[in-house]
Amino acid sequence: DAITASDQVVVSTDANNDVIAGVDGGAYYDDPDADATNEIQDITTDGSAGNLSLSSGSTLTLNVDDADADPTNEIQTAGTVNLDANLDVDGDGTNETNVQDALADITKVTSIAGRIFYPPSIAIEAPSAGYTGSYNLHAEYVAQFGSPLVRSDVGGANEAPASIPTYGANELYYYVTYYDSSVFSSITIDASGNMQYTIAAPPADYNALINVVFVVK
Repeated sequence: DAITASDQVVVSTDANNDVIAGVDGGAYYDDPDADATNEIQDITTDGSAGNLSLSSGSTLTLNVDDADADPTNEIQTAGTVNLDANLDVDGDGTNETNVQDALADITKVTSIAGRIFYPPSIAIEAPSAGYTGSYNLHAEYVAQFGSPLVRSDVGGANEAPASIPTYGANELYYYVTYYDSSVFSSITIDASGNMQYTIAAPPADYNALINVVFVVK
């Protein structure tokens, strides 16, 4: 029958914990047409197979079984969603088969190798023993990455962007992994990438090595 002004739509559960939507507690809402096969009745789960059923004369069944023995927790997770094609994400010789395993292995790769890089080269002044100098390593990095002198395929279909993406000063850790101790007597770097150094003696061949590494936090 059609809904009247005094009718109330009620959503409840029955003894089997099936969700029932109806009018004034009825089992279903009878829409005002002569077709008794299109009445929306209920939403149920199959306790044994883990299927979700939508009933309206005929039943539409959706399989939501998460492949465990518990029919009450049929919720898909990253571990139960299979990849379209098995893939060896981290190159260890074993194919990952589901989203959870693939994400875990991608994280291992990107969390290490993808976070470490060398900044561009700069010339450091070392005119005499006792000379103290400073450089903002982050500013030098941003300047060179922001305005590269040459880029690939200029004017072509695969033209490189005009600048290289950079990190903010507070997004990086700064390291000196090696320096020539016969040339440098002390080196410090603050949290913003400002490096200070003191020259012990100018390099004999006008060249000395110092390796700086940036690590993304």
